[in-house]
Amino acid sequence: GFLPTQNPVQALPRDYEAWEQIAANLSSLLTANQLRPAIERLSVLDTSKLVTEGQLQRAMLLLSVFGNAYVCGDGTPATVIPRALSVPWSEVAERVGRPMITSHASIVLNNWRLLDETGEIDLDNIGALQLFLGGMDEAWFYLVTVAIEARGAAALPCLVDLQQAVVADDPEQGVTALSSIASAVQRITETLLRMPERCAPYVFYHRVRPFLAGWGDPGILYEGVVEEPLVL
Repeated sequence: GFLPTQNPVQALPRDYEAWEQIAANLSSLLTANQLRPAIERLSVLDTSKLVTEGQLQRAMLLLSVFGNAYVCGDGTPATVIPRALSVPWSEVAERVGRPMITSHASIVLNNWRLLDETGEIDLDNIGALQLFLGGMDEAWFYLVTVAIEARGAAALPCLVDLQQAVVADDPEQGVTALSSIASAVQRITETLLRMPERCAPYVFYHRVRPFLAGWGDPGILYEGVVEEPLVL
């Protein structure tokens, strides 16, 4: 499927301890309105020491979360992201091929860990690596989506089988592929229907969703990266 082939990296090398410290204390920093000062005290870290795909994805997750939290997490939205965040974020974003904003690829696909390393990717066996304000509702929203990705993976090769069946004019193969796709969709639906178990709509809308929004007009200026504000 679209989940990474290797389990997401849970911590960056020691060179990036400053980022990991902010990540570990993000909820408290947001609650105390101290995230912006913490980000502004950072030095511009050298991203060339991020050498594996897993490290890059972990860095993209953290920097994206920091960026959205910096803009949205202190009452009045910020209009400028400081150089200490925007410069390394730009470098990492270019290497992973994604825009400088929190995306599904970061907050879901690379934001989980197995509770039992020998087990499967299932709602009973996964936890979130990084949250904004924290809490069960936020974690559950991401984890249900991770589980949906895992359930949907089984349908992807069946789509190829179905295309091949059409080309080969093979009704039996086509029916088999469609049956497998239907089973995968059923499992996806069953997983999605579990969302209300631990994610209340009110909590999601007021505590989670604001951090996942992009930038409308007039946009955000990424200091040291672009000369004009970006709308993402």
